[in-house]
Amino acid sequence: MNTRIPGWMGRVLGAAIVALGVVFTSAMGSSASAATAPQLSANLSACGNGSSAVWNAAGNPVLTVGQSSAGTCGATAGSTYNPAYAQVTLNVKGQPVPASEPTFTTDNYASGSPRIVIDLNNGKFMVGYPAVSGLNGTDMAWAVGNTGTYTPYATVYAAVNANTTTIKDAYIVEDADQVPGTADTLTNIQFGGATVHPVYSGVVQVKNRATGKCLNEDRNTGLLSTYTCLPQTYASLRWQVVTFSDGSRYLESVQTGGFVKDSTVNHQLSLASSPSSMTFANGGIFRFPNQLVMGVNNQGNFVPVIGSPANSSLNNVRWDFGAVAGASS
Repeated sequence: MNTRIPGWMGRVLGAAIVALGVVFTSAMGSSASAATAPQLSANLSACGNGSSAVWNAAGNPVLTVGQSSAGTCGATAGSTYNPAYAQVTLNVKGQPVPASEPTFTTDNYASGSPRIVIDLNNGKFMVGYPAVSGLNGTDMAWAVGNTGTYTPYATVYAAVNANTTTIKDAYIVEDADQVPGTADTLTNIQFGGATVHPVYSGVVQVKNRATGKCLNEDRNTGLLSTYTCLPQTYASLRWQVVTFSDGSRYLESVQTGGFVKDSTVNHQLSLASSPSSMTFANGGIFRFPNQLVMGVNNQGNFVPVIGSPANSSLNNVRWDFGAVAGASS
């Protein structure tokens, strides 16, 4: 059997694609990647003990508020409340204020949290509350600042003269108006026609330069090894690169939907249900947040893929993407 994959891109082109951060985006994978709206750029942040802001497997933000001492986390000196927060910052600074209503939904809500805040460069700000708040029937409710008067978006847009100014900053925040430890999963975030959603590459194989073998997943254990490149036959050799709205990238198994996660040095890598980001560096090096890189130590099939030291420059830690002819996710 011919084990070479038709359309294999080669190590030089593969390295160039990695360096450019482009991984066969012409062949879109899941329904999320088929979204017609542009991807909205957004970043996550949190402050306080137990606060967190993370992406879930669907590429949606999950905000959890914790505890923090009064006067910290940017709170006014002398204040007495718990200032902990978790938020999604929408990267729309300097843009026109959208005439169409920004929207989001949440699975938890209490006392004004979470909410979207749009600060304007004319000194005014708009606050939007999700439909689940009940403050405007079954629609989102909007207020000029903290007035406590809730109306549709168009009314507030006109009241702050939004058409004559631009955005200073915009964010969706969960704060301690909710019980500390509460996790809010935010979905359907839309701003100015762009949405928060993951973008998927086409289906690829991931080939080690030293061995010529491809990244393989054990469906039963989630452990990673190398195997002869036959992705048209074996789903365990099929992968996608997922890009979330903050630009972070993840390597996802097409077979199970698990994400490649880091490990300790020289220990076998595996898959996780929650995203674990990777940096696809120039030269085909896949780097994890703990600075280990993905590598192998031996030739052959079912050789464990391990976390290798970051200072390694050998081809055993270098990988290339290759298209899988006729594949769809």
